[in-house]
Amino acid sequence: MERKAEKKILLFLVEGLTDMQALSLPVSHIFRDYNVRFQVIRTDVTSDESVTPKTIEKELTGRVDRFLAEYPFVRKGDIGRIIQLIDTDGAFVGPQYIKQAGDRRTAYSEEEILAKDKERLLLRNMRKRTIVYKLVHTQALKSTIPYEVYYFSRNMEHVLQKDASDRLTKQEKEAYAFSFADRYDGNEQGFLSLLGSDELNVPGTYEETWHFIMEGTASLRRYSNFYHLFRQLL
Repeated sequence: MERKAEKKILLFLVEGLTDMQALSLPVSHIFRDYNVRFQVIRTDVTSDESVTPKTIEKELTGRVDRFLAEYPFVRKGDIGRIIQLIDTDGAFVGPQYIKQAGDRRTAYSEEEILAKDKERLLLRNMRKRTIVYKLVHTQALKSTIPYEVYYFSRNMEHVLQKDASDRLTKQEKEAYAFSFADRYDGNEQGFLSLLGSDELNVPGTYEETWHFIMEGTASLRRYSNFYHLFRQLL
């Protein structure tokens, strides 16, 4: 007996639970032709000291395998596209924009990073840059599932809430996430207008949006290329 044709799964890989809480409702309502699912990684794999450009694809494939194991009725072929969402964390700025913090606490601005441990942060940025560069040029996971990666700069709260603080508590992030979801539940056009606004959106091709964020201090500023996905699929 043949399986009934169903909507393809649009699988989002996100760093934290609050990412899913903020985005799942508006994204699911907009992509009605897909079965939208979120897999929470619970870490920033692009900054993980145990991950390298050679192992990042295996790491992400493992996350997809975990999703398939959690839903045994889902097959690999049911996944139409995998989208990873990451924060830039200012990782693409040059070393001249990173300074040792006098109070030994890391702090971000749109012009520089004051680092608790400058040398360690430089290494983190170098590691994240090489991994993200690899991901930008990865077209598929598990051989055949189309894959793309999109960014929020410096992070999701910075882009969606205009909060540039780097010391938000878990409770504050959750409050922001639920508030955002409520604001755009049933207001999909408002959500798209926000992402596509001149204030946030980086225009151009997928590759051009990545070239932009890797220049100067752009990865410290409030930008996102997430809108490109909606232009592509809607």
